[in-house]
Amino acid sequence: MHYVTRFRDKVKLLWYDRNGFWLAYKRLERARFRWPAVGGAMGLTELTLLLEGVDLTAPRFRRVSVERVD
Repeated sequence: MHYVTRFRDKVKLLWYDRNGFWLAYKRLERARFRWPAVGGAMGLTELTLLLEGVDLTAPRFRRVSVERVD
């Protein structure tokens, strides 16, 4: 479960493990969280990148032309 503020500079995370609930709160001072538009579950890697302030909406791959060498 997540909650992002209107200005997208703060995020709260709530999760449960076997011992109880955890609440995490993070605020970016000079940037904004760029939440991906794709719905569904987010992996640990994407969550870590998001909390570091990395823009997950930007394309990560680009086409590269490759020639075959014999």
